[in-house]
Amino acid sequence: MAAGLSRDTVETEEVLEGLARKDHTLVSSGVSEWPDGTYSGSYAFHHILYQNVLYQRLTPARRLQIHHRMGERLEQGYAGRTENIAATLALHFEQSRDFPRALRYLSQAAENSAKRLGHEEATNYLSRALGILDRLGTTDQYGPRTSLLRQRSWARRSAGDLAGSVRDLEEMIACAADAGQLRHEVNGLLAVSRFCLHADRRMCLHASSEALAKSEALEDDAFKALVQGSSASINLWLKGWQEQDAAPLRESVARNG
Repeated sequence: MAAGLSRDTVETEEVLEGLARKDHTLVSSGVSEWPDGTYSGSYAFHHILYQNVLYQRLTPARRLQIHHRMGERLEQGYAGRTENIAATLALHFEQSRDFPRALRYLSQAAENSAKRLGHEEATNYLSRALGILDRLGTTDQYGPRTSLLRQRSWARRSAGDLAGSVRDLEEMIACAADAGQLRHEVNGLLAVSRFCLHADRRMCLHASSEALAKSEALEDDAFKALVQGSSASINLWLKGWQEQDAAPLRESVARNG
């Protein structure tokens, strides 16, 4: 709060303590200590309505300024451990229109949620990040967009949304194709084949076949062997034993086993 208002920390703490004791707008919630050694009282609004009313009274430019100052101060205070407060940092930098940092922390917040099995929450963070890319409208979006789409596809799959997961992968594949990034295109096709193995036989086989065909243009022999092995194992699973699938499997095992 002191950073957001460009005020002294002790002075700000005394004002907040006064509000907690007399006005009851705030309540004391103990103390807070940051990794950089910052130590002060901690306060919360007595009711979210107080927070909403006060926030709405700020002008747009003032809100942006306060969010950015608070985000930078938190980033400094948690240097080396920012992943612990990624969701908070994402909010401050998104609201202050510092989009590069907002994207980074939204991705980290999604990763944190996925580790806690909060896959729908992770999906929401990643959707916000993709929305930022849409608003930016820059042409150099290949790297961030494909990474976020792949991450969201896994979150959606883990949340049970197979159709949404496959849509993300299909968009990722199209994005990679437009950017001429063949390896990422093949990786997307491999993911589709794995995701659809038990749900959509036709789509699984088609994606596997496409991945195999496109991988022939790559120069990485080890990766090509992995694609061949994946294709052969899917064929064995869905079509039954075929002699022509045995050789790629043996080659894949020999190269990567």
